[in-house]
Amino acid sequence: GKLGNGTNMLGTLRKIWADQDTIEKKFFWMVIVMEVVVTFVSGIFTYFEELSVWAYLSCFVTSFLVAGFGLLAYKTREYGLCYMGAFYVIGLVLMPAAFFFCGGVKSGMPMYCSTLMLVGAVAPVRAKYKWIAFAIVLLWMGAAMIFSLSGSEYSKMLLTEVSERASAIDVVASYIIMSVVIYCIGVFVVAAYAKEREQR
Repeated sequence: GKLGNGTNMLGTLRKIWADQDTIEKKFFWMVIVMEVVVTFVSGIFTYFEELSVWAYLSCFVTSFLVAGFGLLAYKTREYGLCYMGAFYVIGLVLMPAAFFFCGGVKSGMPMYCSTLMLVGAVAPVRAKYKWIAFAIVLLWMGAAMIFSLSGSEYSKMLLTEVSERASAIDVVASYIIMSVVIYCIGVFVVAAYAKEREQR
């Protein structure tokens, strides 16, 4: 039944977590889980803010895509490739789309766009590839934000107009969600570092 499926899913997650033998791998999975939860919850908030169907669909698609890349990484052990793939797809396609669909700079999307950089930062690949990916996504998202403020006909066509109420709800909700995420990640990193030092 549904209870059994939930128990099996929890057991799978525990097994995945137990298989991670380094701080880097555990941090990888923490960020994956955080991204899945944050984007899914954002989709729910966006739905109740009565924005366009594309707004909350982009959030839900991002959530399932991150989960898919995470599971693919676990199955194939190609953590770096899957992680960078997720970073590029989300940073260059899904996040810019969600930015326009959710109201641009009047929404909480800039906060999510900034936090996305965590995904690229913890990717288990060479530093130069991470810096290249960071620069590409940062410039692309920056260009999208500047374009949304340009006032051109094309930007007005793409940008969803949101009410002051919806904008306020989105900004406050985004602030609360991202504050919890950043705090939890900080606590985890400090605790994991202290535990590793004790084991040496």
